[in-house]
Amino acid sequence: MDLATQLRTLQALVNDGIITADEMQRAKDLFLGRAPDQRQLMERNLRSLHELRKSGVLSQIEFDIKKQDILATTK
Repeated sequence: MDLATQLRTLQALVNDGIITADEMQRAKDLFLGRAPDQRQLMERNLRSLHELRKSGVLSQIEFDIKKQDILATTK
């Protein structure tokens, strides 16, 4: 996937309500400094986390904490 497609994928996370616009900007900054496989891993992790939240496995607080961990530490 090229960078433009991956950034559109990141925007889709905002559109799907997985991350906020502010989190998208922070993630985009991280995204731009990452290799493609690391970008895909970050997106997959955020989507998986969102699914766990939707299914009731994670509380909103647990979801928010883990999401911030992913956005802060993805390398």
